[in-house]
Amino acid sequence: MKVRTKFTLLISFASLITVAFFSSFLYSQVKEEIYELIDFELADAAESIYKRLETAGDNGTLSVLGFPGFLLKDYWLHVYTESGRTLLATKLVQFAGMPKAEKNQPYFVTLPISHKYLNIPDSERDEITDRDNVKLRVQMFSRQLDGEKVIVHIGKPILLLNAELDEILLEMIWGIFFTISLIIGTSYFIAGRLLNPLSIINRKIVAIRERSLHERIPLGKNRDELYILSSSLNSMFDRLEHSFLTQRDFIGNAAHEMKSPLTILMLGHEEMLAADPEKEIRKSLEKQLYSMQRLNKLIRDLLKIARLEEQDTLKKELVDLKELIMNILEDYATVTSARGICVTTQLEPLTISADYEKIQRLLINLVDNGIKYNHPLNGRIQVCTKKVKGSAVIEVTNDGKTIPPADIQHIFKQFYRIEKSRSQAYGGSGLGLTIALRIVEMHGGSVVVASANEATTFTVTLPLAAL
Repeated sequence: MKVRTKFTLLISFASLITVAFFSSFLYSQVKEEIYELIDFELADAAESIYKRLETAGDNGTLSVLGFPGFLLKDYWLHVYTESGRTLLATKLVQFAGMPKAEKNQPYFVTLPISHKYLNIPDSERDEITDRDNVKLRVQMFSRQLDGEKVIVHIGKPILLLNAELDEILLEMIWGIFFTISLIIGTSYFIAGRLLNPLSIINRKIVAIRERSLHERIPLGKNRDELYILSSSLNSMFDRLEHSFLTQRDFIGNAAHEMKSPLTILMLGHEEMLAADPEKEIRKSLEKQLYSMQRLNKLIRDLLKIARLEEQDTLKKELVDLKELIMNILEDYATVTSARGICVTTQLEPLTISADYEKIQRLLINLVDNGIKYNHPLNGRIQVCTKKVKGSAVIEVTNDGKTIPPADIQHIFKQFYRIEKSRSQAYGGSGLGLTIALRIVEMHGGSVVVASANEATTFTVTLPLAAL
């Protein structure tokens, strides 16, 4: 999972918890405040009833209190003495009895009373879902009047209040979803902005390779942690570039310095062999000359690699792949014939824009590799070219021992050997495929290897020329 996604999810989760907590807290506080107001209203109503009873005595029946806002016909109200004598009862008492409170605290009761008996505006009736039951907020009060305990049992219907609270709750839930959606989008955008410098640094690091070690990560204006990171990486690239250039110069200079004395030694051995020495001496001289020839090939390959790394530009021209491959195979005809190797081709006429000399070296190395590691007798080499999605694809297949999967990813490394004995058996320097890979990369192409059933295929992909 990407850091941007993790950041967004963490921020969104934390925001969801926070918003949900405060929303539920706010909703519960609003709900509690509303119920407290109802409790105050019920207490005021009871106090008004007690005052009216004190002035009216036992013969008064109350239908409407003298205080504004307390319409008793909308209440469930039962005023009675401890002996059971009813002093006042609203019509709702006739439809359902009210259970008494176990404690002297407000409580809720749902009674089977149709809401049509309540004073509800027609515009509000559609909001009520349960039309056959009425929920009430209830309180019980008691007081001694004229030596007798008078109980006021009063409850207020809260149908509309509950409908409004449900509507508020629904709106808060939708608000939470909208807020979280907004937070997710904002967090994702902010995370992208925060991590964008890291993406730029990462892309720059990927782009900096052996031939582009001179490039550096641009430093930001703010001297923050990213500035420090970029500065540290640039310092590391400075050291890498210095080490790489030093190593490259050493290899090139050493190879160049060894070439001349080695050539002189080879000429001396050839002259001694031309003088027809004794058998034992000849055998020793031939062995030494063979070793010198191998060393000379290694030096030439090292010089080729050094030159490839020094050259940043290519002398591009239009190269006819079919013609070039046929010329190379013709040059190797004597070798393949001597080893009994059957060479087949399937060549489409393709033209690429490339450095002719380097592409020639690439193909020579692949063909030479196919001959070298083929079966000792009756081997096979197949060279194919084809056009695939605007690119030229070259496939060089040879019979021979299958390359183990663990070794395939390493065969382009310098001096890498699948078997240590191959160096002496085949006389290679271990740099041919390294040179081939460098040439392909210089041309913006790619090369892959597949090996199975005693056949190995090198597939090179190069951009086609824009004709």
